[in-house]
Amino acid sequence: MVQIPPLPQRYEIRTMKLISLNVEGNAHLDTVRDFLHDYQADVICLMEAPEDFTVWLKKEGYAVTFAPTTIRTNGRGTFTEGVVLASNQAHTTHCQYYHQPQPTIVHHDPINPHGTVARAVIVATFTFGTLATTHFTWTPNGNQPGIEQISTLDALLAILTSCKPHYLVGDLNIPRHHNPLYKTLTSHYIDTIPESYRSSLDRSFHRLANSPEFQFLFNEFMVDYLLAHPSLEVQDVQLVFGVSDHAAITATIGGKSPKL
Repeated sequence: MVQIPPLPQRYEIRTMKLISLNVEGNAHLDTVRDFLHDYQADVICLMEAPEDFTVWLKKEGYAVTFAPTTIRTNGRGTFTEGVVLASNQAHTTHCQYYHQPQPTIVHHDPINPHGTVARAVIVATFTFGTLATTHFTWTPNGNQPGIEQISTLDALLAILTSCKPHYLVGDLNIPRHHNPLYKTLTSHYIDTIPESYRSSLDRSFHRLANSPEFQFLFNEFMVDYLLAHPSLEVQDVQLVFGVSDHAAITATIGGKSPKL
């Protein structure tokens, strides 16, 4: 039998189970609840999340930070939508807006999404390190960044470069290897999503699944990311389909940390 010696006393293991998921508003909440309850993550990052969903997360034992981004109306009602970071581990958070930092969140206008959706990043500090989450700027043609994505990425990175080495997770709307801004991201971070995953959009839930002209979305459109500073550890990164119109990212983050 091979015996693995214990780690030296100056180190201890600090890891957390992570989920990141674009929930598409109130379209799949029953499926999302079941998935989150079953997985029992230590930290959950959600995009396009209804504010009311934070009530359920708190009942599940999570401390929740919610950053509103827009107001939506659909066949299921009107709700405030935003970015969520929830964790059952000790942490502190702060939120900064890098687009439309206005005191009043406005109704979403599909003709003018850039003008009616604010963009915020939530940064959380844990004992093992720092995690940031956001829902980045959308563009009609994901392969072409346009002036809106270029300017907001500059604003986002200006915030994040002042942070300690960190993870960045979320729906970034920047298709891997197609949008030139992907190279900008990977000049700062390691892309931890395995290359075997070609797209993070879920054909079983996505509204464009039956449109022949949009089949490329499900073959070559990786837009959800877990990015990490090169000094940080990431393990067991997977995409889980069948939850929302985007796949969920699951992973274990953190690792050996020096004892103080």
